[in-house]
Amino acid sequence: MSPAARLRRWHRSLMLAALFAAGVGAVSLLLPACRVLGAARQRRVRDRVTQSWCGAAARILGLRVVRQGDASVAGIMAANHISWLDVIVLGMHTPLTFVPKSEVAAWPVIGYLARQSGALFIQRGNAAATRSLTEQICWRLRRQETVVLFPEGTTSRGDRVLRFHPRLFQAALTAKAPVQPVAIAYLGPAAAKAPFVDDDEFLSHLWALLAEPEIAASVHYGNPIANAASRDQLARQARLCIAGRLHVEDEATPPAKESRQAL
Repeated sequence: MSPAARLRRWHRSLMLAALFAAGVGAVSLLLPACRVLGAARQRRVRDRVTQSWCGAAARILGLRVVRQGDASVAGIMAANHISWLDVIVLGMHTPLTFVPKSEVAAWPVIGYLARQSGALFIQRGNAAATRSLTEQICWRLRRQETVVLFPEGTTSRGDRVLRFHPRLFQAALTAKAPVQPVAIAYLGPAAAKAPFVDDDEFLSHLWALLAEPEIAASVHYGNPIANAASRDQLARQARLCIAGRLHVEDEATPPAKESRQAL
């Protein structure tokens, strides 16, 4: 590794540490103080803090994102999932509510920030918890929020879009909210280095990325789907839209071995 890459890595690591500290301070002090303004204003402050944090993280990491299309005002975003970077790629541009796996809530610092930012957590294999989560998503949709789902339930290397699990799409039908397919891709050297799969550990993966001069990504916001008759149809249409945009194998292709659980 060149001296420039080593210097870049250490400089970025210090900047990220400061950003995490600032994030903890903001959600611990600023958000509670905003409760006197009412729930709606507190939510706007929370969204602005979260979006600003993601934007700052993107600048530190050298993340360059090319966008096509526009994010829907409210509804469900259904995106393919490649890396923990996906949260920053999407969250830096618009206020969003993410639905990570329940284990993330217990992660040091990251879990705390996720909880305070309004994330909803999914417990896989727990039908009662999934029904409760669906109700929470419906409530958020009726408040005109945008909820992000990674319906593959795991990450891939970006060379295919795995089967979408349809259960959480029920919230869109119940709340009569649109579903917007969102295609995420990493470009150039980042196509091989950004995926967070198999037995990758977060800190080692982050440490490797900190040495990269740039992480290039693209996001394509598809046309919202609002006329599907069932959650299975919603999941299928969203997946085919994303696969078509990314020019990867279609739904008839047997899925590759799944990687790690989704963030």
